Amino acid sequence: PYTTLFRSTYDAFHRRTSMALHRGETVVCDAASFTRSQRNVLRGLAEEAGVPSGVIYVKVATEVAVTRWQQNRVQPSRGDVRDENFAYVLDNFEPPSPDEDVLIYDGSIPAHSWVSRHFAKVKPSAGI
Repeated sequence: PYTTLFRSTYDAFHRRTSMALHRGETVVCDAASFTRSQRNVLRGLAEEAGVPSGVIYVKVATEVAVTRWQQNRVQPSRGDVRDENFAYVLDNFEPPSPDEDVLIYDGSIPAHSWVSRHFAKVKPSAGI
């Protein structure tokens, strides 16, 4: 269920990502990318720029995701996700496979420690 606005938003996101990669910047795309085809688009942008890519899989049990989503409705700490969009992602989610160069974050250690461990040499940028 992609609207014209959704497509134009992702088109702009992909253009900005491509430009940043071609400038030699490190890019972390925090879009959901819940299907392999969505991740393939981003991998293609990296290939075109001649840079490596990988997937950070934030592995969260479905029950935990649902609980967090519902709790956010009671006590908002981030933007809301509409019911139909949440259901669509749950129904269509494709976990990354090992051939996608995957790093898994499972929440067993604090996020900042995990990031430091895996990305010690990455410098923050202004973002895209």
